[in-house]
Amino acid sequence: MELEEFTLKLMHENPVNLKPYPLPYVKLKTVRKEIRAMVDLGVIETTESAYRSYAVLVQKKSDGTHSFYVDNRKLNWITEFQ
Repeated sequence: MELEEFTLKLMHENPVNLKPYPLPYVKLKTVRKEIRAMVDLGVIETTESAYRSYAVLVQKKSDGTHSFYVDNRKLNWITEFQ
């Protein structure tokens, strides 16, 4: 999979650094699996960043599997759209 890199232009330099949502231990395994899969695919990479958004695991009603989301609303609020 080939992905295009991009940069975000922000309105200010104050980082968005949100405390993580509490996560039940039984869901932690699924979250780690999803993160590992995205790293292996090259979709995400490890970083040393002052920015942090919520990770949310949502169970699908149709089949009981989970979808992994990152809530970037606070980051979107300070992003200059071009």
